[in-house]
Amino acid sequence: MLFRSTPPLSLPDVVFPFLAQGYLRTGPAGRESLAMLNASDYGGHHHLDSLNLYYWKDGRELLSDLGYLWDHPDKYQTYRTLAHNLVVIDGHDQRRKGRGGNFHLFSVTSNVKVMEASSTAYGSGTAYRRTCVLMDHGEKGSYLVDIFRVGGGTQRDYVFHGPGNSYELEGLPLAAPRSDEPSGGAFSLENLQEGTGTSPWSIRWELPGEYEFRALSPGQPGEIVVLGEGWGQRDHRNTDRGATLPYVVRRRTGEESDDVFVTVFAGNRLDKRLVESVRL
Repeated sequence: MLFRSTPPLSLPDVVFPFLAQGYLRTGPAGRESLAMLNASDYGGHHHLDSLNLYYWKDGRELLSDLGYLWDHPDKYQTYRTLAHNLVVIDGHDQRRKGRGGNFHLFSVTSNVKVMEASSTAYGSGTAYRRTCVLMDHGEKGSYLVDIFRVGGGTQRDYVFHGPGNSYELEGLPLAAPRSDEPSGGAFSLENLQEGTGTSPWSIRWELPGEYEFRALSPGQPGEIVVLGEGWGQRDHRNTDRGATLPYVVRRRTGEESDDVFVTVFAGNRLDKRLVESVRL
């Protein structure tokens, strides 16, 4: 039997222009963290998820794609726009065909890695552009800065769902929503709570292994934050039937308005917190 030594598998930072997908990584072999930005057309993937963001770090899925239920009768719950981490306009799904998707920027240095893409998921006259910046401080850790520019419609919702149901908020008091259907009746979220996101605030999940994941917002005038429980099933065999996850909805309203949602995502061991606060 012949044995040969092989070098460790190394995964690069890479953008695939035709697929319209970009991958930014940290770690000596690119296996410490991954930020993936998907701007691909509807195609064979068949998810309404243009400009979805996926973030994996230290062996943990922090911002996830809920996956596939194949021919499951509830498969719409995983391919709808709300099931992803992006912006929803007027409570509607993205369009299926002709949404396109292109990368405009992809640049990598030793400490700063950035990618930017846009699409016409809500029509050619609507701004829909996302910039992701991965800040790498080596052994001290890394974090992800997300900047989503969007226009059109009368209601723009920056949506992401967390990695578990146990979380805590800082700087964001919540109360019962001001209306029965704060999400326009399209989101089907339960146990809704609402707060004013005009000042800096954060949401934190503590995960196994003395680890935490935080999403930090600098706040901005006129922003409303809605938290609710939504679809969280991952297994097409129904072993987790009825599972839910918390959905965070940052809302801006007004006609003919161009909005910018800025968020910092940070995952780290409890004794290696790198980001303390965020402000504009």
